[in-house]
This record gives sequence, structure tokens and C-alpha cells, in this order.
Amino acid sequence: MTLNKTSRAHIIRRRLEAGLMTSTLALMVGMGSGTVQAASNVQELSAGNYALEQYRVQLNIKEHLLSDALVRFAHQSKLSVLTSNAVGEMADISTTPLVGTYGVADALRQMLDGTGLEYAFVDDATIVIRPQGSDASRAQGGFQKISYNTAADYEADLNVYSDDERVDEVESYEFETIVVTASRREQDLQDVPMAVSVVRPEEFTAVGLTRLADVIAYTPGVSVTMPNADSIAGAPSGGVITARGIGQQGRTASVGIYVDAIPLTSNGPWGNGASLTFDGMLGDVERVEFLKGPQGTLYGSTSIGGAVKYITRKPTLDEFRGHASVDLSSTKEGGFNKIYNGRLSAPLVEDKLGVTVAGFYEDNAGFVDRVEAGTGNLLKKNADEYDRYGFSGDLYYQLNDTFSVRGRFLHQRAEYNGVSLVNISPGEKKLSYGTLSNDNPFSDKFIENTLYALTLEKQFSGATLTASTGYAKDVHKGELDNISVFRSFIDGYIGRPAGTSTAALQKIDVGSKKFTQEIQLASDSSELWEWMFGLYYANEDTFLTASTIIQPGEINYFSDLGPSEYEEYAAFGNLTYYFAPDFDVSLGSRVSRNEMTLSSESTTDIGVFLPLLSDPFTNTVQNTVDTWSLAIRYRPIEGVSLYARAANGYRPASANRGTVGFPLMIESDSLWNYELGAKGNLAKGLISYDLALWYVDWNNFQAIVVEPATGFTGLANVPGGVTAKGIEGSFTLKPVDGFSIISNFAYTKSTLDEDEPGLNGFKGQQLPFVPEWTFSSRANYDFFITSEFDGNIGVGVRYESSSRSAFTDEGAFTPGVSELVGEPYDANINIPTDSVFLVDIHAGLVWENLSLTFHVINLFDRQSIGSTRGQYVNGFGVTESIGTPQKPRTIGARLAVDF
Repeated sequence: MTLNKTSRAHIIRRRLEAGLMTSTLALMVGMGSGTVQAASNVQELSAGNYALEQYRVQLNIKEHLLSDALVRFAHQSKLSVLTSNAVGEMADISTTPLVGTYGVADALRQMLDGTGLEYAFVDDATIVIRPQGSDASRAQGGFQKISYNTAADYEADLNVYSDDERVDEVESYEFETIVVTASRREQDLQDVPMAVSVVRPEEFTAVGLTRLADVIAYTPGVSVTMPNADSIAGAPSGGVITARGIGQQGRTASVGIYVDAIPLTSNGPWGNGASLTFDGMLGDVERVEFLKGPQGTLYGSTSIGGAVKYITRKPTLDEFRGHASVDLSSTKEGGFNKIYNGRLSAPLVEDKLGVTVAGFYEDNAGFVDRVEAGTGNLLKKNADEYDRYGFSGDLYYQLNDTFSVRGRFLHQRAEYNGVSLVNISPGEKKLSYGTLSNDNPFSDKFIENTLYALTLEKQFSGATLTASTGYAKDVHKGELDNISVFRSFIDGYIGRPAGTSTAALQKIDVGSKKFTQEIQLASDSSELWEWMFGLYYANEDTFLTASTIIQPGEINYFSDLGPSEYEEYAAFGNLTYYFAPDFDVSLGSRVSRNEMTLSSESTTDIGVFLPLLSDPFTNTVQNTVDTWSLAIRYRPIEGVSLYARAANGYRPASANRGTVGFPLMIESDSLWNYELGAKGNLAKGLISYDLALWYVDWNNFQAIVVEPATGFTGLANVPGGVTAKGIEGSFTLKPVDGFSIISNFAYTKSTLDEDEPGLNGFKGQQLPFVPEWTFSSRANYDFFITSEFDGNIGVGVRYESSSRSAFTDEGAFTPGVSELVGEPYDANINIPTDSVFLVDIHAGLVWENLSLTFHVINLFDRQSIGSTRGQYVNGFGVTESIGTPQKPRTIGARLAVDF
């Protein structure tokens, strides 16, 4: 295939934007010519002219094939490497493995010795590999460097010189190397012995998919439920994330959220940590890594189902770079949405000090109306509109070749007055008012996320020391008048004539403040051993203030004050031993000492509640937990990696409230995950795959249960346990240049091991909000239009099967009476979610550094109700049935410029 020079550069760039390449060595066929002659030594060209000669790099190159070794060298050295067609012709040529710290020149000499090839330094970041005796000027004047790092790097560097008269003779071949930090050190994705999915935010935000939930819909083995309970219900947050069938039954998160190495997720149940999920898709993020399965050894607590890592971009040290975009869209039955995004990165001191500033603003016009309770009269159109903004700063100082300092700050805030929920009928899930609407009262709320982080990295001979310090704060605050809910019963509780109460003013202030410090020492790569150990400390304060005041009379219906303090000390380590270059075993362990203190005070003026409240008290619990992981990895042939992994994770013990009928200590829960996996590619990269088969045993899990004597709900442990099992996979097909199809699937069966009266659940029932099947596929084609313009088109489909919202199935639940315990109580009733099948499309034009993309989300305007909840209150019947509606068809366009 012969392409115009502009098309070729843009096609490669667009693939990077689509997340198909993260570290690439392109073989430029046609740059050099001549036969390969054996040579006993290697010529050194341009030596002494560039700083590269003194540059030392840490290498772990076990490949014996020269082409593979050069790919790994480009990634690990973070340098750009160009090679001639001679390398492609020498696919069977072996080279010497390199493990340890080397000077760039010395490493190249050893790799190329005896191959008939030589290297030349083009500039301080670019190396050309070519046959000995080639004209050095051709490398300098033919092609610019191909960068190793981010989309912005490729945007700046992937251009062909217009004066290259041989450009139309050139074809490109890509060796993909997706780099992740799932194992707390940089590794090729294929070499990581566990299931990890990696996405680049730009591949989604560029086509109108701007929320974390959109990304998760295209990620195998992970699902998300939008909040539907407590004060966070219907809010514009990242949602409640589930992985490996570990459904969110309690209030402590089961999937941890990280920005680089800094944990954001609260470690306890009292700061709404499971619902206040950080959504960083519009921020300055290079990639997002989804780690599936428990991460207890390297990431600690609250990652029993997995972890989500936002990897941020480092500021540039050598050139000015930037990005700006505007995305405008219109939602059917909704309003006109606007997103503005920008990023600037520049060196303050060349090769020493760089800075990045970034920000975004989202004006989401909403699509759910607010109506009057009972009558359905319209009160406000598109009441779930919200404003969301964020900004960040990043300072990176490279003092010398062995020591660097990086400081980061980010802040995001979403402000809203309505919620994205609809009232539904429990049985048929019909819209109660015939439209996408709810009768929730007007509210004034916001969600806020803030992070400060400092990272110091020092390279020693044989090891690297990394110190990471973080401070994260999450806040959800708001107030509303909820008299529409209270009107039917509150005066009866107070003991005054019905209709007397005119207002029920509710206020909520909940969140967490978390300080963390971690010190990690990791060995350099070795042919025999790799080790890592570290120390971790966390100090977290959560705050919870909630009140409902009935007017007139300033009557305290219920007020709650529940701050908690959490402290954790941990030591962890991991050891990998290479029995052979293609076979290794890793063992990891972590020991954590946790302590939580909860101060609780609840007050009320409602007499019937007084016997249920305890006196103000302070409760402290402690526990020590050890977690383990074992991974066996085998690479039988080039391009194939097989692994087996066993690992466990935990959530720490928590102090509980003194509510009648509930324990003062919520014990730590833990699980074991057993996994078999295969990763690789076929037909020289035509097809790549990533498969995992897994089994989870989850015991004594933390959950919200019902106390049958009082009907109160609270936190406790469920002793029976859960068994989960499944399979997930990802396949990438690249039949022709510029065209790719990425398909994912997952099957999850996650069920109760025993009858559980506290959950009103029966043995064998699937956990709520855990879909059995998910599937997604994305096809993208980049093509040449003219010498000035390139184009791209794409389509995506996503499917999620229906899931239950509670354990209480029809026939297993009589309103007000549980068949399991035979006592009246309050309970959630099961309103299954709708299955979801959506189609998204996009088409775009690219001209130099400008791109214009048109997108349609939910092309066929499929309607469905998810995140459903039905609430039965004894004596009052079904008082609330709600769900989160699928956003209607949204049509938009995005204009972006990179420079």
C-alpha cells in the first residue's frame, strides 16, 4: 500500500489518538539500501555531538531477536528510534540480551555487534539504525523522529519532511508496546500476569464519550451503576464501580481509585467513598488502567474487586506543546451541551524544569424534567442540568540523570440542582409521569474533588527509590426541602393535625480528607531476580453531618453527626524469580495494621424514634490483615504469554454506630481470586487477544442489612459469603492499514452461597447490579482524502444484560413481611434494570494539527432504565421507585487543535 506523505503521518497519529498504540517503533522501509554484511564491530557516527552519548538507561531486554530488542529498547530508553528496511529483512538475526544499567552508546554497540548495522545520533532524542556505510545525511533530512510517549508527542513529531523525494516509496509497520504500571513498575501489557485493560481518554472524548461510565461500557469485566440512594442519588459523579462480580453491598468501596500512585478512595464507610467516584476523563490524563481482581498486596485495602488508575502526563522538558478543544452537542428532549478543554506544557528551564497547566469546563444542559408530585405539572425543564469544571497544575524538575521531583495539583467541582433520576412504576417500569421526569424537590448541591501530590524519585546503582506523598479531599454538600416525601406521615409522628407541616429542610455535608505517604524501593531489572518492597502510611478523617428540620416549629426529625478517623500502617513486598528467560514466578505480600475511631451522635424530637437511639459514644476498632499474591508466567513462543495468578484482597474493619440491633464492629472482609490468562498476537499482529478465566471466593462480606425487629437498615457482616466466576476477553483485528476492530466481552456469575435473612436473599441469587453479560465492539478506519486532508469514520456498539436491583424477588417477598424472618420491616424491592444495547458513530476530518469530528451517541435513541431502586416502607407501602434513564440521542461536533 502506497500512501501520500500527509496521509501516512496522520494515519499513524490517528491510531495513537484511538488508543491503539502507546509506544511504537516504526520501521521505515526504503530509508536505506544495500545488502547485509557481517561485521565484527560497529561504527559509531556522530559520537560526541549529542548528550545521548553520556545518557544512561535502565534496560530489561531479554529478547534475542534484533527487531524485538529494538522495540523494547525504544520503549525502555524513552528515545525515538528509526530503522531502515534492513532490520525487517533480518528478522531471524539474534542479539545479546541487555539487563541492567547501560550507556546508550554501549547498549547499541552490544545489540548491533555482528549485524552489519550501525547507529547514528540524529539529535538528543533520536537514533537511526541503518546498514553500515549509509549516508548520514539521509537520516537527518528524510524523516523526523517518532516519539515514544503521549499523543501530543506523536502529534508534534509524526510528520514527514516535505522535501523528501522518496516519501511515496515508504511503508510503515508498527510493533505495538502498551506500557502499564499495574505491577508498580513499568511493564509491557503483555508481560503483566493479570487482567488489565488500558484506554487513552482521547479516544473516547474525541468522539463525544466524555464520562468514566462511557469508558467502562467499552471495558471488559468492569461495570458501573449510577448512585441511586443516599444523598448522592442521581448526582453527576463517576458512579459505583464493580469488577469481578464484587457488587457494592456495603458503603466501603470495592474498587480503588488512584491518580498515579496516590489513592483517592476513602477506606471506610462513613465518607460516601463508594459513591464519590472521581471522574477524571476530561482532565490531564495520558491513560487509564483498569486492574481487575484483588490488588491487596501492592495497592492495599478497598481494592478487593480491582483498581482504576489515572496516569497523568509529565510536563515536557524540551518544547512547547498544547491542546485546545470545544465540543458542542444537543440532546434529544434535552438541551445544548458545551465542553471546553485546554492544556499547555512548556519547559521553564530546558531539559531541567517543565510545567503543565490544564483545565476544562462542562455546561451540561440536562434532559430530565422536574414535575409536581401527584399532578405531574412541569416545574422545570431539564432540571438535571449541571456545571462541572476542573483545573490542574504539574511541575516536573529533573535535577540530573538520577534524581527528579514532581508536584501535582488538581481540583474538580460539579454543581447541580436536580438529579438524573426518573419516577417509575415498580412492576412494568413505566415512566410515572409519562416523560423523563421526577418529582424530587429542588436542591442546591455540589461535589468536589481535590488532590495535592509530590513524588521524588532517586536512581541508585541497582535500584530506584520512590517517595509519594498525597493529600486528597472529597466533599458532597447540599440542602433541599423534602416536604413532598414527609407530608404524608410527618404530622402523625409529631402528633398534630395533618397538613400542619410546610417544610422539611434537609442538609448534608459528607466526605473525607486523606493523607498518604509511601516509600518504595524497587530493583533494576535483572535476568535472575526482581524485587520491590515499601512502607505505607495513611491518615484519614471522614465527616458526616446530616439533619432534617420540620417547619413550623423547628422540630428535629433526625440529626446525625458521625465523624471518623482512620489510620493505617503497612509494609509490602514483591519478588520475581526467573527460572528461565521465558518462565518466572512472582510472590507478593502485604501486612497492614488498621485502626478506626467513630464518634457518633444522633438526636431527634420524634418520640417514637427515641428508644432506637443510643447515647453519644466513641467507638474504636483495630485489626491486622495480611494479603498475598502468587503469579506464574510462561512465554512458550514469541508473542504469547500465559499466566496463572492467585491473590487476595480486603476491606478494613470499621467502627459501627450504636444503632439498636447492629454490631459495634464491622469486621474486615476478604476474598481470594484465582485466575488463568493468555495474552498474545497472531499473524504478525493481525490479531491480538487477552483472555482471562477467573474464580472468586468472598467471605463474611460487609453489607447494608435490615434489622427485622425495627425495620432499620445498617452495616453488618454477612457470614454466608459469595462465589463469583467468569470469563472475559478482548480481541483486536487489524485487517488492513488504518482499519481496526476492538471487541470485548465478559460473563460474570456472582451468587449468594447461603440464604441470607438480613438481605432477604436466597442461596444462588445473583448479586444486585452485576450483569451476567457485557459486550462491546469499536471499529475505526483512518483514510487518505487529499494531499491536505485525511478522514476517519468509526462505529461502536455496547451491550449490558439486565441485572437485579435487590434480592427481594416477587414471590419471595410479601410487602411488609419477609418470608425469611416473618417480621415486618422496611426493604428494597427488586426492580430489574433494562438490558442496554447502544450504537455510537463518528466521522472526522484532519488537516495538519486541526481535527473536526462529528459524533452521535445512542444513534437509534434506545431508551432503558438502569440503577433502579424500589423502597417499601411498612405501613406506607411502596413509597419510591426510581431509576436512571439512558441519555437520549446526542448529536455533536468537536473541534480540536494540537500544537
